[in-house]
Amino acid sequence: MKNLILIIVSGLLFGCNASQGAKEEELAWKLCLEANTLSAIDSFLTDFPNTKHKAEIAKKRDGILYRTAVAENTLYHFKNYLREFPQGTYRKEIEKKISSMLSDKINLDDLESKTFVGTLLYTDKKKSGNNILTMKFKLTEDRGALADYLVTAYVSSNLKKELTAEIDKEKMSIKFAEDKEDEILLDFPEGKIYLRKDEIFIESTDPTANSYWNLK
Repeated sequence: MKNLILIIVSGLLFGCNASQGAKEEELAWKLCLEANTLSAIDSFLTDFPNTKHKAEIAKKRDGILYRTAVAENTLYHFKNYLREFPQGTYRKEIEKKISSMLSDKINLDDLESKTFVGTLLYTDKKKSGNNILTMKFKLTEDRGALADYLVTAYVSSNLKKELTAEIDKEKMSIKFAEDKEDEILLDFPEGKIYLRKDEIFIESTDPTANSYWNLK
């Protein structure tokens, strides 16, 4: 008899806890919808990993990443959308935007005519997060399809480094190289050069890399 009573009481307590948990989840979901941000969604999933709203979350993320990509209007953000949603709702539209960006003709002589300023952001916790990045390009050798540049880079005004850069004129891709013996390595991922709002824009385009940089 005592065992039966314990089983009944345990069942009632479990039911109450489950009901309370469901209420908490629905309240958190309501707040998540009101915030309508990726950080709110990620926070909700951390608290409720087995939520019943996973299908809705995928749809919300699709829309938010698309709107973010369009607002930022960069190859990096467009590729980030396709990485997470390769068959997403807006895939064809994003692919058209990427194709259009890469079809513009660029005069590389303009690289030497100005100082480029942008951002260097590290996701690796071993390096400081958000930095102001400044670069000056100087052509050292034109090799036909490829061009080599000496690059003077400043990071947040307290670090100066000289790098070399190789630009593929057909792909408009750029690769940086630095002395591996240097005490501080910037580790720039490969980037692309294209026109954004009729101005040269240079940025890394790999969303999986440990850093992101851009220059304009």
